[in-house]
Amino acid sequence: MKALLALLLLVGCGDDAPRASAPSRVVAVQARESTRTAEAFCDFFPTAEQARPFAMPELAERVATDDGWRWVNVWATWCAPCVEEIPTLVEWEGRLAREGAPIDLVLVSVDESAEIVASFRERVRGVPETARVADPDAVGDWLGGLGMEGAPTLPVQILVDPRNRTRCIRSGAVGEEDYAAVKRLVSG
Repeated sequence: MKALLALLLLVGCGDDAPRASAPSRVVAVQARESTRTAEAFCDFFPTAEQARPFAMPELAERVATDDGWRWVNVWATWCAPCVEEIPTLVEWEGRLAREGAPIDLVLVSVDESAEIVASFRERVRGVPETARVADPDAVGDWLGGLGMEGAPTLPVQILVDPRNRTRCIRSGAVGEEDYAAVKRLVSG
C-alpha cells in the first residue's frame, strides 16, 4: 500500500486525464525570508547571454501582454496543482508590482477547447483571461525549443525578460517559499 501511495505522489499532471498530483517542491525548514536562488527555483536557467528568444506556441485564443517581464504559466483545468496555484500567481503579480518588480502574468491553457476553459472560468472566480494552445500535443516540442528537456509535468512556469528572452523554465507548482527567488530574478 505504501508503495502504491508513493507511486501516486510521484505522478504529475499528464496530458490524458486528472491524476494524483505530484507534491510541490518542499522546504524542510521554513525561513523568515527564503534564500532560495533563481538557479534552485528554475529547472532551466540560462544566463542572460545564453537565454533563447521566447516565442509562444500557436494559440487558439490570444491575450495581450506588456513589454516588461512576463510570467507564462502553462496549465490545464484538469490539473489540480495548476488550479491550486492560480490564486497565488495572481496575488504575486500584484505583490511584485507593489514592490517595484512588475510582471505580466499570462496563462496558457492546454485544454482541448475554449468551451472547457470558459466553463471553468465561470465556475471558478478569479481566474484571469487565458490563452489556449491550438495543439496541446505540440506543447512538449515548444518547451523543448525554449530549452526545457524531457517531458515536463504541468504546471510549467516560464519567466521571460524584457528583451523577450526565456530566462527561467520550471516544471511544477510554486509555493510561498519561491516568491523571493522569483522577485530576485525579475528585479535583477
